[in-house]
Amino acid sequence: MVQIVTNQYNCSDTASTDIVIENNKAFSPKVPTGFSPNSDNNNDVLYVRGGPFNLLHFKIYDQWGQVVFETNDPTIGWDGKYKSVDQPIGIYVYTIEAETVDDQSYAKTGEVTLIR
Repeated sequence: MVQIVTNQYNCSDTASTDIVIENNKAFSPKVPTGFSPNSDNNNDVLYVRGGPFNLLHFKIYDQWGQVVFETNDPTIGWDGKYKSVDQPIGIYVYTIEAETVDDQSYAKTGEVTLIR
């Protein structure tokens, strides 16, 4: 797991750690119900939690059904932008297709609220 933080002076630092899974324990994918990408370093990026994952496909759709974010990498989350443009406050739909390290498959959908 890697965390990168940047302060108001644009200085950044990186911390990393290995996560050891005992007895092949894995957790189903979960997504918070809301996030606030307002650059206050609190809940600025929406990630799929759970895992660890062998496979992950995470998509976010706007109110018109357009895909505004997509990733196969659980370390990459949605920052509330589409093509570098802040998306409006509102409810977005997500889909997840995942397989955890214990070979369990998941297909989930839900809603997340973008708050600024």
